[in-house]
Amino acid sequence: SSGINAEYGIKKQGEVVLETNGNDKKGKRGKKNAPTVTKAQTSNIHDLYQKSVQSPKSDVSFFLKLFHNIRGRKPISLKEDFSGTGVLAAEWIRSNFERIAFCVELDKPTIERGKEINMDLLGGSFERMNFVYGDVTKVLLPEKVDIVAALNYSFCVFKTRGMLLSYFKMVKESLVEDGIFICDIFGGALSTIPFMNERDCGDFTYIWEQEYFNPLTNEIKCHIHFSFPLDGSKIKYAFTYDWRLWSIVEIKELLLEVGFRSVSIWWKNEKQREKKNSEEIDNELNSGSNSEDSDNEDPQKSIEKEAGDKSEERVDIKKGKGKSKEKIELENLSQVSGDSDDEYLEVTTARQTKVWNA
Repeated sequence: SSGINAEYGIKKQGEVVLETNGNDKKGKRGKKNAPTVTKAQTSNIHDLYQKSVQSPKSDVSFFLKLFHNIRGRKPISLKEDFSGTGVLAAEWIRSNFERIAFCVELDKPTIERGKEINMDLLGGSFERMNFVYGDVTKVLLPEKVDIVAALNYSFCVFKTRGMLLSYFKMVKESLVEDGIFICDIFGGALSTIPFMNERDCGDFTYIWEQEYFNPLTNEIKCHIHFSFPLDGSKIKYAFTYDWRLWSIVEIKELLLEVGFRSVSIWWKNEKQREKKNSEEIDNELNSGSNSEDSDNEDPQKSIEKEAGDKSEERVDIKKGKGKSKEKIELENLSQVSGDSDDEYLEVTTARQTKVWNA
């Protein structure tokens, strides 16, 4: 999910640009000032990505509540596809001393960066984190897992139906009998319009750019840039995404075709988000997802049925009623259910008795 799987058509560019802001003027002795080391030059794009894009605590909290609600047990194993540096898997391991994670990534430098970061973060628990170098459509783990996750729209690197079908088949093959698959997708009117959006992240600015969208092929090209207001330096094209923007209908059809019997749709409820300030959300989170309390919480308290505006959709396999309560990015998820005319999407939510057949 860090976005540098070159084989899939995603490439890292990372062009460092310095806006001098007058620093090239001559000094008192008639000499130019010595070039300064900029924030852009000293910052790591993977670290910036983690801080600005990923919200692992929110994701793990959602996974635990959803799985417990569906299965009535605690999930132990996670496979994070397109894992990047494995920040999601690391948070998964931190949530419980029994949990293990597999991180499948195609870019070796990213894996090495992930090992460096998480070895310090996890200490002795790092032995439960397994990085796997390889293609997500071909890697078969030594054991099946409870949850497979493919977040940050990463499967959109597959531009043909056949390629995405192959990936979903491998996902299904990777799951235990009562496992679930969770992925996300974005859509709506803004997803097809070239635009640039900036978000303040403290000491740097995250910039999302949609360069173009081809309505004939649904191909979309996007970039992530970072800028540093303190010295005016920038990292242009830190990540470039050459995707096909799949619709929820297409994703659902492919998942059912490979053998999943049910697909549930969840989206971020913007109306409810506006009603909650950060203090209210923190009170709901209580001790957060780093403790076992997130496993033991009454799943019924996490049920969210209210329909509302949506700007980001999440797709999960199997029927579920969980809700994320983190205040970052993926908060306030509501499930679309049934087929009434007043709901945004028509989806099948019949209870599934088996995810796949051996």
